[in-house]
Parts: sequence; structure tokens; C-alpha cells
Amino acid sequence: MWHQSPAGKWLNVETDRAGRVRVQKDLTVPGHPEIFVVGDTASLDQDGKPLPGVAQVAMQQGRYAAKLIHRRVTGKSTPGPFRYFDKGSMAVVGKGFAVLQTGKILLSGFPAWLAWAAVHLEFLAQASLRVSVFVQWVWTGLTEREVPSSL
Repeated sequence: MWHQSPAGKWLNVETDRAGRVRVQKDLTVPGHPEIFVVGDTASLDQDGKPLPGVAQVAMQQGRYAAKLIHRRVTGKSTPGPFRYFDKGSMAVVGKGFAVLQTGKILLSGFPAWLAWAAVHLEFLAQASLRVSVFVQWVWTGLTEREVPSSL
């Protein structure tokens, strides 16, 4: 017997071994087209393998669910089933050092860290926040100290 996630227990629905809610191809709970489960609470197989519980999957699922809900509300045709597109993986290993893998490209070191930093900054919601984080990184990189709170 495996543990159910709080969502699985609350909905009283099937879960996988990790306790994630088994969802249909449109990210809804079987028998409940009004309930969407996304992210690391959802379990969905694609090409015979479960999708990983990572942010990239959750973000794509969230966009898909929003699009589907909007189309239902406006009476438009629904999109096809959800399909995850793997854009690759990035990880910071140390100061100024990262690894990046996308398709056949494998990159490590400072160039991978620069790519990671660019992607990280791009996903920040506000331009002012992007500038603030960038200034903090530059300050920390040059001085090896945190940015003073007066800046």
C-alpha cells in the first residue's frame, strides 16, 4: 500500500505509488471534468513513462489547463490532450558553475551558468526585479559579500 497525497485523499481518487493523483490526458480527474490537477500533485504518463514532478512540467500543465478552461467558458473547441515538451535541464553546481542539457547539447562551467542566469532572470515577473537580482549577483560576484540593505 502506498501513501496518498492530501489531494488524492480529499478527492477520494486513484493515486500512483508516489501518492500523486492519476489524471486524464486533459489534466482532469476521471469523472470530474471540472477538477484539474497539475504539477507534482498530478500523475500522468506520456510515451509509457510518468512525467517528472518538476517546475517545467507544472508550468506547461498550468498554461494548458488555463487555455482549456478559457476555451470551455468561451464555447470554443477544446485543445488536444496535454503533451509535455522537454526543454532540457539546468542545475547550478557551484559559484559560477552549472550544467545544462537540452537535446544533444551538453554544456558545463561558466557558459552554462550564464545560460542558467539568463533563463532565471527571464522568468522573474517584473523588470525591476530582474534588475535588482542582476545587481545583487554582480555585487556578490565582485565583493563576495551580500548587497547592503541600503541599496
